Amino acid sequence: MKLQKIAHDDPEIEPFQERVANIAGIAKQLGFAYWLFVKDATPVGFVIVGREPLQLFAPSGTPLAVFRILDFKQAPKLLTEFVSEAVAIAHEKNVDYASISIPDDETQLIKKWKKAGFEELEHRFNMVRALDTPIELTTELRFEKVAREELMKFLTTMKKAMNGSPDRLLNLALDSLLDISDQFLDIWYPQELMYFAYKDSDLVGVIDLTPKQGVLNNLGVDPQHRGKGYGRQIVLFGLHKLKELELEKASLGVAANNTVALELYKSLGFKIDEQKRILIWRKNK
Repeated sequence: MKLQKIAHDDPEIEPFQERVANIAGIAKQLGFAYWLFVKDATPVGFVIVGREPLQLFAPSGTPLAVFRILDFKQAPKLLTEFVSEAVAIAHEKNVDYASISIPDDETQLIKKWKKAGFEELEHRFNMVRALDTPIELTTELRFEKVAREELMKFLTTMKKAMNGSPDRLLNLALDSLLDISDQFLDIWYPQELMYFAYKDSDLVGVIDLTPKQGVLNNLGVDPQHRGKGYGRQIVLFGLHKLKELELEKASLGVAANNTVALELYKSLGFKIDEQKRILIWRKNK
């Protein structure tokens, strides 16, 4: 049982490009190297190596690796082989940290990654909601689309509006949110729909949508305006925009311990679709 490793610049990767277009496209835009692991013409795993663009786990420019398992139905021995191959690349490229997301029910696989030196960063839920019923909006809030030149204002507002969440992964991102490079922002902005939420002339919150995947990514309410039902209205606005795009469902991610957000999303028809464990490896630990 042996995986075939194909580098991003190897012509043999061409037949698989369409099946890994989303993840490979992001890697290419950021100038990252990547490797695809294949078994009998089936993509099994993906390894990306580059430098931290977001300051999520470390300062910008820090060497990093991101691992992705593409087919969890493969034999356990094959997935164990991918663990070894992926970690070997991380060591070979001398990265400072590496991360991977694994479904919660893959307990044996999680143990294998932990045995390879990974630790759990966060337990997260992926939640989904069908967009097959009308979305009733109120007129209390006014929404304005964010222009590219307003992006730093949006990020500043987002940091304030999302502060205080029990979401550990989110807080890591918020710590360095305003230091994201222009290169990354130029890649990120065209893929998103971002809006300011106003109550009269007061900026009370933000929401960020990824329309291609139907995802509500970042939303929050300014601490001074919480407890007024604005969070609910902002989520409904996001659902309405996705429905306008004729998408069949919407999804979002939330930390398992963020009980306030979970109750809000459940009250709006979201259901837990998948549970994940975010694992991270750091070179100096």
